[in-house]
Amino acid sequence: MSQVYDLAFDNEGNVYAAGIASGNAAVVKLDSTGNEIWRNDLVVAMMSNRIAIAQEVFVNDSGQVFVSCSREVGSSAVARLSNDDGSILWNRDVRGVSRSNSQVGRHSRIFCSQDYVHFIIDAESSQNKGTYLHTFNFNGGGYDLYRLPKNTGIGYYGLIKRGLFYSHSIVNPNTPNEQNFISEVRMINNEIDLDSIVMLSKPNFMNIIGLHNNKFYGIRNDDLGNNTYSPTLVHIDSVTGDIIYDEHFRPRPDTVKNGGVNICTMTDEYGILVSGGTITNNSQNVDGYKWFAQIDPSTAEVLWDTLIITLGTYGIDYILSSGERHFTIGKYSNSIHELTVPKIGWTPSSTERVTEKKKSKIYPNPASNVLHLEIHNPQSKVMIYTIEGKLMKETRGDQKQLDISGYPSGMYFVSVIEPNNKIETFKIVKE
Repeated sequence: MSQVYDLAFDNEGNVYAAGIASGNAAVVKLDSTGNEIWRNDLVVAMMSNRIAIAQEVFVNDSGQVFVSCSREVGSSAVARLSNDDGSILWNRDVRGVSRSNSQVGRHSRIFCSQDYVHFIIDAESSQNKGTYLHTFNFNGGGYDLYRLPKNTGIGYYGLIKRGLFYSHSIVNPNTPNEQNFISEVRMINNEIDLDSIVMLSKPNFMNIIGLHNNKFYGIRNDDLGNNTYSPTLVHIDSVTGDIIYDEHFRPRPDTVKNGGVNICTMTDEYGILVSGGTITNNSQNVDGYKWFAQIDPSTAEVLWDTLIITLGTYGIDYILSSGERHFTIGKYSNSIHELTVPKIGWTPSSTERVTEKKKSKIYPNPASNVLHLEIHNPQSKVMIYTIEGKLMKETRGDQKQLDISGYPSGMYFVSVIEPNNKIETFKIVKE
């Protein structure tokens, strides 16, 4: 492979690499020692004359392999591959709602929950700007499209845990009306369910990497002023969204500054493993370094770190982990390296609590004329939007009905915003 963009792992110790080979999307399955088992150079339907990237690969607990592909013309595809030989079992186009030359990490994610595969992607075309969630069953059917609230930007990579997907998101970024929250995507009764934990801290995209002890763990890159930057470990209450703890950490050598991290990982026993880039503190002779470090999740202490000089000013390696094995990939190279790191004896408790189940009810669904509202807090605001993000109606939580008889048929979102800024979101179909 000429470039590696993502890795996935199965329960038998095999590694799956996604990226580019000979100008086409490719996925390679490797055994635990790095020997190739199979390789599939994916030719996306009708686009074989264009550069394609196997952007992300996901393997569920049953060993089923899914891949997302982006193309230079701004379209994407989702495919399921045979675990035996890598052949395509089915592939689906999601044309028109992806970004041209999209990159792994911040702008898309593929994951599974229950019997469904989900593909979330940020679109930038003028007609379709927004963040979309595409859902298919494992046989490639049962297609559903869910649009997140308009002008929502999804955070870096996100966390997949027990069939749920968590991502830091910002609505209306870089505007006076920006909102900062953690999104939770799950399936309930074969329906997509989206919950949000509103954060009152200053919005700044972060990588959600862990959920333990009733709190999320995230990494963000902060501007400390005076042209100095540093990554920051953040602990967030998983119910209230409050920042419990945040602490900067930087490379230990005092000859470097302006450290920043890319996609990193957090596992039991090993804590947090980060990769990033940094430069020398001498403005007369700027050298760039790849930076690898192991961080204590409780204190943000840098337990060890190492610098590798690069030809550019910053390193761009990612760290991905199966839990027991840890790998770095260079997104603009064909390198996959395994890291051997010490266990630090950090094992969180098994106590986990995430967003509470919805307390409000809105029915019937589908509806023709009237929606009945049972809103938990009568002081809440109730807002109904089109799938394009147009506000159709705003009312109070003490209202019992909402007349939608004059609305065009289609899909709508109803947001219930409590006084503490907790948001419940419902998807409604108008017949």
